[in-house]
Amino acid sequence: MVLVPSERDLLPLGRHPRHGIGGKVYDDLRIIEATWRLLEAHPVWRIPAMNRALVEGATHPALLKAICEELRSRDAAWQQVLSNAIGPWSAQTNQAGYALLDRDVPFDQLVFDSDDRLATRLGAADRLLDFPPLPGPFAKPVSQLRVPHYLLPAEAGEAVEFESLDGGFAFSLGGRRFHYDRLGLRRAA
Repeated sequence: MVLVPSERDLLPLGRHPRHGIGGKVYDDLRIIEATWRLLEAHPVWRIPAMNRALVEGATHPALLKAICEELRSRDAAWQQVLSNAIGPWSAQTNQAGYALLDRDVPFDQLVFDSDDRLATRLGAADRLLDFPPLPGPFAKPVSQLRVPHYLLPAEAGEAVEFESLDGGFAFSLGGRRFHYDRLGLRRAA
């Protein structure tokens, strides 16, 4: 069973994400649209036999480009929605390009800047904080939290000043104050 929104139009979810669609979980609506089309074309899927067709049919660059052009021609409001999804992906792809090794240079002649910090996976520069259990927002204690690298200051140091709040907690890290509650982790205002 695959759950889908009651309306066939994904544009409202691109403008106002709900249930993970159009938001942080399923942010690229081109892939959601491509998957939905596959489900319409093939109402029964045999997994794992059809995995390759499903993955390629929902992520192939040429197909996603065609969907992008079609959605933009259907409604100009798709331009901003698609830019919001494609922009971060493009930035990550470009950033990865800076970390490529020149395979024509012998390994013993490769030179790395001593300040370079290259991660092999997205999120590898994130910080994983361990702390005594604190009341979490969903009636379960939290004793570990991942802080994404883009929220961290250059010199993050150790997390200090954990403080329980109604429905979550707050803490300081590298001179910055953070809140964690039902809305997730964010910098305090």
